[in-house]
Amino acid sequence: MNEDQASKRKERLAYFQTDSGSFWSHVGCRLEQAEPYHATISLEVQDYHLNSMRILHGGVSATLLDNVMGIAVMATRPNEKAVTTHLNIQYVSPGHKGKVLAHADIVHMSGRTIIVQGKV
Repeated sequence: MNEDQASKRKERLAYFQTDSGSFWSHVGCRLEQAEPYHATISLEVQDYHLNSMRILHGGVSATLLDNVMGIAVMATRPNEKAVTTHLNIQYVSPGHKGKVLAHADIVHMSGRTIIVQGKV
């Protein structure tokens, strides 16, 4: 990564380190790590993140995954804009109150398509 790309990456990731009044900060996400091909975010799960069964709402998990995978892409290609075109989630265990981590790794890149795998 050249100096210009590193500067652009730092600039784009700064958004996730401030309380900008955005959806990101409203949910309460925190950036833990962002580097090319990998990112980690965290969330301190509160009562308002839980559904009626008192487990982490599936929409919150989806939000975490969408954000962390997007950050991995931004960290890898800081000079390009990217959007999620497909998000497939398999819920295998419930989340609860407390700190949760979401990780993302880029598994394949081809032209303008990037495939990312994430886990909460």
